[in-house]
This record gives sequence, C-alpha cells and structure tokens, in this order.
Amino acid sequence: MAVPYADLQLQYQSIKGEIDAAIAGVIRDNAFIRGSYVDAFEREFAAAAEVAHCVSCANGTDALYLAMRALKVKPGDEVITTAHSWISTAAMITHSGATVVFCDTDGATFTIDPAAIEAAITPRTVGIIPVHLYGQPADMDAIMAIAQKHKLWVIEDCAQAHLARYKGRMVGTFGAAATYSFYPGKNLGAMGDAGAVVTNDAALAEQMAMLARHGGLVKHQHHIEGINSRLDGMQAAILSAKLPHLAAWTEARQAAAEVYDAASTRSRMSWCPRSRRHAATSITSTRSGIRAATRSPPISTPTACRPPSTIPPRCRSCRLMLGSSIGRSSSPTRIAIRAGFSRCRCSPRSRASSRTR
Repeated sequence: MAVPYADLQLQYQSIKGEIDAAIAGVIRDNAFIRGSYVDAFEREFAAAAEVAHCVSCANGTDALYLAMRALKVKPGDEVITTAHSWISTAAMITHSGATVVFCDTDGATFTIDPAAIEAAITPRTVGIIPVHLYGQPADMDAIMAIAQKHKLWVIEDCAQAHLARYKGRMVGTFGAAATYSFYPGKNLGAMGDAGAVVTNDAALAEQMAMLARHGGLVKHQHHIEGINSRLDGMQAAILSAKLPHLAAWTEARQAAAEVYDAASTRSRMSWCPRSRRHAATSITSTRSGIRAATRSPPISTPTACRPPSTIPPRCRSCRLMLGSSIGRSSSPTRIAIRAGFSRCRCSPRSRASSRTR
C-alpha cells in the first residue's frame, strides 16, 4: 500500500464524530459567513498561539497582504524576505506596492540569514518577513535586534510553524504580526482554504479586521476600502474541532520523521534541521536516490522547492530586469536580490502603460 504525503481521509476518520458535528452545527445555525463559529475559532487560536488577537481571513496569502496593508506599506518601500519560501511571501510584498528584497538562507536552519538582512537594508527598507520554514524557527533574537536598530517592522510568516517555539517562546509573538495558513495539508488544516493574522496590537488587529471585511466591522458600514477575505463558518468550525488535536499530531509527525532519519544513511540523504520541525524535508540535487529508497513501500516524495521558485514564469524572459544582486559575500550563493516584479516589462501593468505611450 502506498504511503501518501498527507492522508487527510485517515485524519478525518480519526475524529469523524467531531468534524461531522461541527459541520452539522454550522448548517443548523445558518452560520456560513462570520458568526459565532468564526468568533470562537479566533478566540481559541489566539489562546493557542499565545497572542491577544487573531484576525481570521480567507487564506494564508491574504493574511500576508492584510498585515502589510495595515502597516501602511506603499510603493517605493522595500521589504526584505527569504528567497526560500512559497511564492506567496514575495508576491504579497509586490501586491502591497513594495519592492521585494530577497536574502539568502542560513546554512544550518534554512531560514533567513540575519547577516544577509543587515547587508540588504537601504533607506527605503520598511520591514522584514522571516519565514519559519518546515516548522524550524528563524533566528528571531538576531532579526529583532536588526529590526529595532533600523526601526523596521517584522511580520513572521508562520504558515508552516503552528505551535513551533523559539527558545521556549511561541513563534508569531516576536514581530508586529504573524500570519498563518490553514491549507488542508498544514499541521492545522481546514477542509478548504483558510488563514489568519495574529498580533498583540489591538489597533493593528482592528485595522486588519476591517481590511478583511470590506473596510468595516459592522455590515454596511465601510470606513476604509478593504477586500473580501473572510473565513467562512464551516471552515472555522472544522478548525475548532481539529485544534485540540494539533499538539499530538505535530508530535506524531516528528516521531515519523525520526523513522526516516534512522533509515536515511542507506540513501545518503541530507536532512533539514531535525529539531522542532514539522516536516521531514531532505536536500538533494537529484531525487532518484530518495525515490529509490522510498520505493518499498512506495512513499510519496513531492518536491518542496523548485528553483527559481520566487520568479513568476511570465518574468523569466527578462530576468535581468527583475533585480540586481546586492550584499554579495565571498560565497557566490550568499546574495540578496532586489526584485521589481511590478516594473517588469512582462507585467500586465507595464504592458498597459506601454500601450498608452
């Protein structure tokens, strides 16, 4: 029998009664948009994440956008982040109007390298988005020291780091805000798209909530121009049912990873850091060895990162226009790249403006 990457059906069967009751409750109460189930999940997840406020939204991508909009990111600003992440991190910087500045990763943790951050800062830099990839926290002591020194905000991308801790402290509690994804395959996954932003700043939480709900907190009362990024009641109820099991599920993932660790010497795999991780992720220049080692029984081995994962396909024809390397050190791989996707000749905005000239 093949071993799937994420067996969501097995997870459902293990708590079927709780999930079915949650769904039935939403249908019974007609609580499909906002409502008591969303309010309850926001309270519960804020407590689990050890923060004062949780603002739910449609997905983890929107969560990044809402946080930056609330922090008043604007065109001309630069935001530093890691190049080793899902594209949402960089794409939402661009959508907020700012320019992405990519930094290399630390060789030990595969999270953003604080030394590369320092080298990438310019007078236009307004913030830093570290990504706690695979459940491995970034070096938040060093990152926060840099942010405070240069008066920059920090948004923690916790899409893969639910309940992860850095030196005993919950990730997502260091910066101005932190974003979460509840994509089905995450440690805490909905049965559809879902996301949230957490913060200890009440004013920031209110601003993000208004942005996510068409610009207001009361129906038909719009104080600002927002977007429609609401968590629906069904997903909120499902997440509330799953949340009490999250810690045990994470421990089970880590126990499974230890099994792969024990067998890794036979396939000569190099693993990402083993402490506090939420996924068993290996590093290889070819997948053939790993696939051979996981052939009996067949184990799903999806690719996590395909370089260059941060450059949209439409921009590959003019890659040199997207940015230039900065902060180069003695190593040819240790660079930060300042990218201007919105100013690329391939972008719809630039094509439209060129037609009017």
